[in-house]
This record gives sequence, C-alpha cells and structure tokens, in this order.
Amino acid sequence: MVTRGPSQVRVAGPLAPHAEGFRTALAAQGFSPWSQMFYLHLLADVSRWLDRNGLDASGLTDATVSAFRQDRRSRGRARFRGTQGLALLLSFLRDAGAARPQAA
Repeated sequence: MVTRGPSQVRVAGPLAPHAEGFRTALAAQGFSPWSQMFYLHLLADVSRWLDRNGLDASGLTDATVSAFRQDRRSRGRARFRGTQGLALLLSFLRDAGAARPQAA
C-alpha cells in the first residue's frame, strides 16, 4: 500500500489504538514523515500478524517477536527484519504498557 504521509497509514487489529501515539512519538523524536511511514507500516504488519495468530498486544513476547521476524523474513519483507528494526516499536509498546516487558 502506498501512502502519502504517516497520518494516512491505516492500522487494524489489536495495535490500532496505539498507531496515533506511535506516530506522535516518532515525530517528537525527529523522524521524518517518510521514516514515520515505514515504522507505521511495521506497526500495521505486527498488528495483522497478532490478529492472524489470535493474540493481542500483550502477546508480544520475545518468542512471538522472533516468530514474527521469521514470518516476515519468509514473506520477503526487506525492511525491519532484524531485532534492531523492531526495537523502537517494541520500546514504545512496552512503555505504553501494551506489550510485556523484555525478558531478563
């Protein structure tokens, strides 16, 4: 899906309530609108994946993040396949209390 700006990225599923907050946090951190779009598309992808697997945001554990990364890689998604790509999103969701804290 091609969008013209971060506010036009549509997020459905369990992470939809966090989309605007994530966009605002990205903008506050100085991310360009282009970068914001990439991260919001990642949020949308994670949300769809959670929904397909019958999980909500609290289902984002280290194990499910690993499974998501593997699924994304198998689908040929080039961006944000590694841990570093998901780190910003996970940090936001954890700070918002939506995702579980990182395992020790």
